[in-house]
Amino acid sequence: MILGYARVSTHDQNLDRQIDQLQQVGCERIFREKASGSKKERPELDNLLDHPPKPKKAIELALKLHKDNNLSISEIEKATGVSKSSLYRYLNGKRKPICDSISLKSDIG
Repeated sequence: MILGYARVSTHDQNLDRQIDQLQQVGCERIFREKASGSKKERPELDNLLDHPPKPKKAIELALKLHKDNNLSISEIEKATGVSKSSLYRYLNGKRKPICDSISLKSDIG
């Protein structure tokens, strides 16, 4: 199962675009949150980090989370189970990526 996380900073912003993009890349469960980036508490992100995906999809998710640029490498490692060294090998081109280059970054969040 591929998991996703969508967040916007204010209640006036909309998660729809991020959710659509996550669904397009195959996310089966999406954790949603409206929380300021300055807040340290993000319960839905914590829920995501407590549910790592199956290993065969882990590198795909790790690469997508890295491209989204919302999580640190340590958070990606915790969420996916993909080690930092493995992720860096994929990012540096020493291994061929499994997934297409899809940016999940949204103008609204």
